Amino acid sequence: MKETKPLGYTWYPQDWKTDESVLELYLEARAVYRELIDSAYLKNNEIPLKISLWARLWNTDKNHLKNIIEELEDRGLVVIDDDLLSVPSCETRLNIINRNRSNGKAGGRPKTQKKPKRNPNHNPNETQTVTQTKPKRNPNQKAKEKEREIEIEIESKEEKKINKRKVFTPPTLDEVAKYCADRNNSVSPQRFIDFYGMKGWMVGKNKMKDWKAAVRTWEGRDSQKTNRSSLNTKGLPEIDSSKMTRDELMNL
Repeated sequence: MKETKPLGYTWYPQDWKTDESVLELYLEARAVYRELIDSAYLKNNEIPLKISLWARLWNTDKNHLKNIIEELEDRGLVVIDDDLLSVPSCETRLNIINRNRSNGKAGGRPKTQKKPKRNPNHNPNETQTVTQTKPKRNPNQKAKEKEREIEIEIESKEEKKINKRKVFTPPTLDEVAKYCADRNNSVSPQRFIDFYGMKGWMVGKNKMKDWKAAVRTWEGRDSQKTNRSSLNTKGLPEIDSSKMTRDELMNL
């Protein structure tokens, strides 16, 4: 049996650079989302949810990766259904790829018919009657076309539902403080409120959509700063030189 080649796809950097939900992500979360896009195309947008395995493959903490996946889900960039994960932005392109692949298996574009050879004895003045035979139509074809129209309509409604933007309401100081306390992070609620309040609750040139996602972004950055502060510029643990001998200092 001939193996089916993995699905290929066209990458559009312009979409990536202008998508507000993607631009609000910090670098590590963007990398995870990019990995999930590849998996969506390779697995026909039915990705088994395996956070522990991904954490080992991507050399990151399991709980930290779980938080990133939750943020992607909150932003509507991924959808989780039981133990399967899908990427809505890949769905339209996958439908086109699968439809083209299906047409290819069924024969694809019909071959060009060769013109019949001209009879040298043919008299052009003679009238020739040509009987055209209409191709037989599959009785189930009309039903399948109707079914496909319904599927496309449902997909369109689902996509509009996912992309529908919520009306943003700035949080209160108490709401931010409670959310930070629940997550046990080091984000300052007052500093968070002051920062975005001064900017008119804008993220870059766009209006903020999810303040909780912004808190988690700050949380991720604080975590990275904490990890970097425990290392010196060479990536080695800090050393107390006051407790070292002259020979030990010379050997550093």
